[in-house]
Amino acid sequence: MKTKFKLGPLQNKWLGLLESNLYWQGSGKLCRIVDNDCHFCCLGLLVDQVLKIHGELENYLKRPSRYTYHNLANVLPHEARSRIKMTEKGQSLLIKMNDSERKSFKEIASAIRKHPQSFFYKSA
Repeated sequence: MKTKFKLGPLQNKWLGLLESNLYWQGSGKLCRIVDNDCHFCCLGLLVDQVLKIHGELENYLKRPSRYTYHNLANVLPHEARSRIKMTEKGQSLLIKMNDSERKSFKEIASAIRKHPQSFFYKSA
């Protein structure tokens, strides 16, 4: 059984953004541009608002219809997952919750806060 741990500042910042109701939610891509607005999946919001502003994502590109990172449009590359201390299984769970189950950002954040060890391997 995994030990529950306290979420770190980057993780809490991301969850606060998910809970804020300030962002359009999308699915299938990190960010899909619709009528000049970015509709983020939960992982796209992590990249755009948490990791990018810390100057850590040099290969983050805006394309006419979507954002990509290292030419990946719908998953995080290993270095981004590593920075936030997210497991590959955690990423898969988040994709499922956002894209297949259509959970809201608030529902996703709530699930992460209840069981952080299901998504992360340590605080970040």
